Amino acid sequence: MTEQQNVKDPRRARVVAKAVASGTAGVASIALVAAAAALGTLAPRAAGGTLQASSVAVPAGDTLSVCPAPPRLLAGSGDGTDAQFRPESSTAVSVFRGMTLSDPNGRLSESKVRGLDGQTLQGVSKASPAAKDGDPGLPDQKAAVVAARTPQGSEVLQSGTLDGQVSDGTAVLSYRADDGDLQGYAASGCLAPSSDQWLLGSSTTVGRTAVLNLSNPSTTAATVNLELFGDKGQIKAPGSRGLSIGAGQSRSLVLAGLAPEQAALAVHVTSTGGPVTATVQQSVLRGLTPGGVDFIAPTGQPGTSQVITGVSLSGNAAAARLGSGFDDAVPTLAVAVPGAQDAVVQVKVFGKNGQQAMDRGVLTVPAGTVAQLPLSGLPDGSYTVSLSSDVSVVASARIARGTDAKKPTDFAWTSSATALDTSQLLPVPAGGASTLQFGSPTARAEISYRPITADGAVQAAKSVTLAAGTSVTAAVPAKVGGADVVGYLLSASGGPAYASLVQEEDKGNGVSVVGVPRTGASLDKLPVRLGH
Repeated sequence: MTEQQNVKDPRRARVVAKAVASGTAGVASIALVAAAAALGTLAPRAAGGTLQASSVAVPAGDTLSVCPAPPRLLAGSGDGTDAQFRPESSTAVSVFRGMTLSDPNGRLSESKVRGLDGQTLQGVSKASPAAKDGDPGLPDQKAAVVAARTPQGSEVLQSGTLDGQVSDGTAVLSYRADDGDLQGYAASGCLAPSSDQWLLGSSTTVGRTAVLNLSNPSTTAATVNLELFGDKGQIKAPGSRGLSIGAGQSRSLVLAGLAPEQAALAVHVTSTGGPVTATVQQSVLRGLTPGGVDFIAPTGQPGTSQVITGVSLSGNAAAARLGSGFDDAVPTLAVAVPGAQDAVVQVKVFGKNGQQAMDRGVLTVPAGTVAQLPLSGLPDGSYTVSLSSDVSVVASARIARGTDAKKPTDFAWTSSATALDTSQLLPVPAGGASTLQFGSPTARAEISYRPITADGAVQAAKSVTLAAGTSVTAAVPAKVGGADVVGYLLSASGGPAYASLVQEEDKGNGVSVVGVPRTGASLDKLPVRLGH
């Protein structure tokens, strides 16, 4: 019997696809039965026996925003013997902030803050009564908000469904310390669990510490495999495959133990069983001088085009003169090539007045490696970076603050993003000064942004029009209508538009970048590939 006959025979077909809906509370399993194959619903077969990806709708489930635990020193760092250089911070403050958005008629789903293990830590909203025919509802949207919470570890905002539809919810963790080895500012948009994610930018050279944090918020155990890529190629590391993470558990790995002496490391995280979230706690210590701390979040999936917003440069020319040991205090673009073919990448940078000239606009990256392109030649300003490649790549950019080699500096990684949809949430971290950054590399676009305040109000919209190939910024006010701004509801029309939020300390060099998370209806469908 041929393979084709075997697939079409309903008595012999054994094709099952298991798919994880990012952002839902558990695993959405899709069984593609033999009857479907007999009806010809399977996607066409590509070369190598793998079927081309098809978009499959999955049942609506709870939306999860999983926050990493606050930054912490590695075990065994000790208290130190000199109080002036004690590694722990006495000033560190971490804040969890989250929100669940109602439907257009102001009806809310049930939502709560919980631990990875499912234990409820704080109720956020109760489910609104079921809608009745002719019920006009409320005049506008609102939100249920957690304005400020001190997290005890990795915590989760869980937003339930409403009338069988996904509810939008998002959260953010912010961290600030004015002393200690982890001095600096870091913020992480909290993540939807996924079975496939890329993290780019970790450094494991001397004085750099990168800790990969994996969390499993589901009720199913997860098995995680890591693929590691450095500047010389893929790194085969013992202990990088078959990592078991129990339901409701987390696990941390020091990346220097798997891939030492890497200036920029790409980590591909895949999981089977329960979906997981992955972040890297990255910190720098130059002798006794702190060089900053950040959460590295997953970047966009491999593709031939990538767009990065939030590339905010300040003191760029002076930072380039800091000298030896400060290579990672200079703004830099990192590009990784997962495949077996070298990539030729064209890089364009767009500012408020259009495309900005670069010292080097074309980058060749060998297959299976990570390459870096310094952005030191650009003047200070806010930029959107657009990449186009002949093969699939992943990309992220690092920004930095601080121009005095004798004083603490800080840095932040901003990941490639997907274009804005008609309704997306962007959380605003607590403290500091925030700036919205918008970019439209290819076509004219209009973006509407509505502040969400701590009292749950979705405030009046403002809008900005972007000419093709430009970037625009908008300062985030501390308060609107007398209440703190905790997030934004974004909507875009016209050409592809992108957004992120840059957060800076009021005093000091602390900086971080928060991207727009995937939430709501964008999670209802996912690609499924079948093979034999």
